[in-house]
Amino acid sequence: MSLSKGLGAWALTPVGGLVVVTVAAVTATGGFFLTGAAKADFTVVASPLGQSVGQGQTALFAVTLNGTNGFSSPVQLTASGLPTGATASFSPIALTKGSGTSSVSVTTSPTTPTGIYRDVTVTGTSGSLSHAATMTLTVTPYVAPTFLVSATPAANSMLPGDTATYQVDVGGDFGGSVALSTLGALPAGMVASFSPTSVTTGHSSTMTVTTKSNTASGAYTLTIAGDATGQPQQTTTVVLNLDGTGKSFSINGPSFSDVAPGVTIPLDLVLGNPNNQPLNVTNLTVTVQSVTKAAGVDPSLSCTTADYVVTQYGGTYPLALDAGAPAVNLSSLDAVPGDLPSIGMANSTTADQDGCRGATVVLAFTGAGQGG
Repeated sequence: MSLSKGLGAWALTPVGGLVVVTVAAVTATGGFFLTGAAKADFTVVASPLGQSVGQGQTALFAVTLNGTNGFSSPVQLTASGLPTGATASFSPIALTKGSGTSSVSVTTSPTTPTGIYRDVTVTGTSGSLSHAATMTLTVTPYVAPTFLVSATPAANSMLPGDTATYQVDVGGDFGGSVALSTLGALPAGMVASFSPTSVTTGHSSTMTVTTKSNTASGAYTLTIAGDATGQPQQTTTVVLNLDGTGKSFSINGPSFSDVAPGVTIPLDLVLGNPNNQPLNVTNLTVTVQSVTKAAGVDPSLSCTTADYVVTQYGGTYPLALDAGAPAVNLSSLDAVPGDLPSIGMANSTTADQDGCRGATVVLAFTGAGQGG
């Protein structure tokens, strides 16, 4: 028995005491197959696939991008195929790491023609790569609402890991209960809740938005919806700005005077923590920012920042500040007098320092902190 050369899978099947060799043939071109690394790319998926709104109302979709084969480049989002008078907005408008979810608000106008629009398309573009997802938007005739939803403040700014609150008001003459919720996908680690979850007209609810320390920084538009039986859905938007570049806190110094050669004045700095979580101060620095000579001082006499000596805080770090606590002095944080930073003048034995008599000294305070 002879076998022809080829590619394939071999199977041995006994038949009546004999062995029959079966070759599953594979057609091949060329002598070698070279398999390269899979190309980095991304996919775009929209949900839900269809929404129905009245003229002048807003439909919310979520568009999710998933990077494949290590894709992590920024992706810009755009919309097309919208009916006349409709606009689309994204939150966020770009996904910087190639994956994530953006909330897409499609807002119609009172004059947008009614009908079914099957080609509302969201396209994600990154360099030469482009992928799209298509949704259906059904626009129904306008129904005049008898309640409205509004929220204050229009925008909040905070650090990842903090909590923001908004007051949501329901006005109008609708007699029933209005259920409140957020529309669209929220970023990872962000949760919005209402207390109470339903109100009648003339009353308000508090929306609390909590985030985690690893929630991505950015400006997020949150859409708040009010739903009531027999009424078109009413919406309003607020903005939440997350800035994770660092923990902000305030540093202020006491006023001082009579700085003279050989005299040292302690600076009992005042620290404030406006964040909604505890803060550990890990560094404080005092510098002489500027010196202005007093009027009438002999112009031939010099007075510069070099004439002053600053001693930095000598105590231990971190300095713990409670969440949202009133401003406190270093001495209230168990700093002993000898540890306080200080300002003084070098006691020169060669230079005439009368040029610094009555001078105005401006100090600058900087520091660093992190969540506790």
